[in-house]
Order: sequence, then C-alpha cells, then structure tokens
Amino acid sequence: MTAFPRSAGALPRLATPPRFPIGLQSWGASGRGQVRAVMNMGRTWDEVYGVLDTQNPSVRAFLTTLDRSVRQGIIWDVQHPYWMIRKGVGGGSPTTNGPLQIVSTPEDFSAWTNLGTPIMTSGQGDPFGGTAAWLMADDDAAALEGKQLAVTFTGNAVKALSLYAKAGTASELFVELRDQTAATNRFQCTITWSGGVPTISNLVGVFLRQETIPNAPGWYRFHFQTTSVTAANSHTWNIRIGPTPATVGNVYLFGANAWDSVGPAAYRGPSNPGPWALPSAQEGSSIYVIGAPSSTTAWLRQGDVIESASFPVVLDVTAQVDTDGAGSATIPISPPLFQPNFYVIHGAAIEINPTAIFMSAIVDKVSGLPDMDSTRYLASGLTVTWREVVP
Repeated sequence: MTAFPRSAGALPRLATPPRFPIGLQSWGASGRGQVRAVMNMGRTWDEVYGVLDTQNPSVRAFLTTLDRSVRQGIIWDVQHPYWMIRKGVGGGSPTTNGPLQIVSTPEDFSAWTNLGTPIMTSGQGDPFGGTAAWLMADDDAAALEGKQLAVTFTGNAVKALSLYAKAGTASELFVELRDQTAATNRFQCTITWSGGVPTISNLVGVFLRQETIPNAPGWYRFHFQTTSVTAANSHTWNIRIGPTPATVGNVYLFGANAWDSVGPAAYRGPSNPGPWALPSAQEGSSIYVIGAPSSTTAWLRQGDVIESASFPVVLDVTAQVDTDGAGSATIPISPPLFQPNFYVIHGAAIEINPTAIFMSAIVDKVSGLPDMDSTRYLASGLTVTWREVVP
C-alpha cells in the first residue's frame, strides 16, 4: 500500500507516513489506555493530507483510527522525522550535573560587605520578570565603591563564577576574585558598556562567554573562570563601579554564582527556583551537563532535540552549544523546567541521538475537513493537529 499524498508544501511530521494496519507499529505503541487527564506542556504540530481514496482499505482504516483517537484520547508514541538528522556535531554520553552552589545569597547583595559607600537600591526588574535585581551606584569620584563577598573554595583547582549585569549610567564595571592571602587577583576583568552592550578587557584568568538573556532586554550573564585557586587561602569576590575611583554612575546586578568546577552551571537562586546547595534536580531555561566531547564547537545547534529519562517531554535546544575542555556545557532548552511539576534529575543521562527519541502525543483536533465527491474521493486539506502530552 502506498503512503497518503500530502498537500503541496506540507511538511510530514511523523517518522513514517500512516499506513494501516502496519501504521500502528510504525508510529509506535498505540492504545496504552484511555486518557482521563493529561498535562499539555509540549509542542503541537499539523499533519496535512492530500486527496484520500475512501475505497483504499488503508484510508478507511486511517479514518476509523483517527475517529477512535479523537474519541478515546489514545496516546501515541511519535517520532519527528527532522530528528533523524542532528544539526550539531553530537557524540558522547552526557549526564546532567549541578555542582555545589558556593554563594548562599546569589540575589541578596545587601548581605555582601560594602567597598566604600555604594548606594544600593533593591526591587529592580530582574532577568526572570521579577524584582530581585539591585541598582548599585557610585557617587564618589574620589573612592572605589562596590560590594565584596568572602568565598570559600574546596580543593585546589580552576573554579567558575557567573554574574548577571545590565548597563546603567556607569561606563565600566570591574569584577575580580581576589586572593587576599597571596595578594593577587585569581580573576579580574573590566566590563565596558557602550550603548548598553558590554565589552570585556583588562582580563586576568579566563572569560568564558556572555549570554544575552531572552525576553529581558539589556541583561547579560557573564561566565568567568579563575586561574588555579589555593583553597586554603582567603578569597573575596569584588564587584565595583569602574577599575579606578574616577568612574561614577550605576549598574544593575543580579544572580552572582560560584562553583568548585571548571565550568559554570545553570543559574540557582530563590527567584528562579532551585536549591542553593547540591541540587537534586535542574530547573529553569537551561541545564548543565558533563561527559560530552571536550572542546567541541557546535556540539548541539538550535533546533536539535534532547531527552532525559527523568523528564516526560522532549526538550528543544534553543541556541548553539559548545563544550569546554572538560566536556561540560550549558544547554538552553524549551520548555523550561520548574518545580513542583517536572525537572531533570541530577545525574540523569541525556539522550542526544534523534533516532532514539520518541514522545507521547494525542490527536488534539481535526480541521480543514475536506469535501467528498459523489464517488470515492476526499479533497485535499484534511489537517490533524497533534499535541505532545504527559500521560
């Protein structure tokens, strides 16, 4: 039997064109019980068909099964054909990782020690749509002003830091990890703002990358890496307006994180749910993984999909992902993961092989119902809308 024709320009969305009765096997397991309640948190897509011959047994079986799917809410295991071709390089066997969050107050800059007399104003709009950000102002051109936090590391090694910032009226923001015992900076950089866009200079250590925050105009997340840290020494994380006292003005700050790891992890903080210590799960719009190929450009690309054994829907990759020298990477995902519903469990394996990824879906609706001529044919245009579900 031949596959059903599709309308010109219509994109097939199922791995195998529906052919019955073997279509039940090629689509996956059907009839896992009638659906009384499902959670719609995944994607939807349309399957558009061309002219259908009702004297074809496959067509009659298709229409019967379609009617049964709508009436009974049958859950199907469906595979997307575009998944068969991975856009990025791929490879490796990554697992989710959530290293210990060292900074216990990632959003509360009032808990940090003053450097000089900065003016701190809380309740500013943050990158996640809340008001947990701070405005830090320096109005004294004769003194350095900012904030300082003592950070205690475990083990001598390279460490990672991250910080959200948004331009205010100050032209420069200076960030450093100061080894007070050795009287040297393990990391430092100057963030220079021009038209709200940051440029990094005056660098000691490694500046890993900066991320533009979606739906949060002007906000950037900066990822840093220190040179080798001596854990027994005393360290402070200093954030101040400008590298020199002459710099004045203000800047917005949010979400300061630090880890005993070579790479930064997904953000942890009270306004973006997630535990401060070693997390049992990863949440938010990105997940941190280890075990991928090291130093790989375009390991994943926007449009790739991944799956976790602990998460019930397939995740879209929303931007290119490069791995660092240790095989670590931060994967931006959609939909985001939040408690109390679902999240990726710490240490769970991540599937990046598209041929192995299936999802559960139901027939959400049937539209574009075509005319039927006086003999045997249904006109083109029958549209079946599928919806990914959590049973």
